[in-house]
Amino acid sequence: MSILKIPLSIVNGSFKKLDIDSIQAKAQIIAFATKTAAGELPLEPTFGIVDPTFDADNIVQTRAIISQFWPEIVIGDFVVGKPTTDGKLPVSISIER
Repeated sequence: MSILKIPLSIVNGSFKKLDIDSIQAKAQIIAFATKTAAGELPLEPTFGIVDPTFDADNIVQTRAIISQFWPEIVIGDFVVGKPTTDGKLPVSISIER
């Protein structure tokens, strides 16, 4: 999934703004938050994850970042899978609302 700072979608080669309450927009927001390193955004140095390896501490940190910057998104469960052969760590995050 492509990650953009503003929830957008590309439809037939054109940009389309997603409804902020849609699952697609919330998925983009969570992906953006989890893929941004702490300190990467100079105007908001508290935003981001220190080490996005999704151990127990980072799951708590991700919940804190989402609730601080997007209180309307409530994260349900985190399910961290086993690493794949290409070194990726699959993570599934459910949204309660």
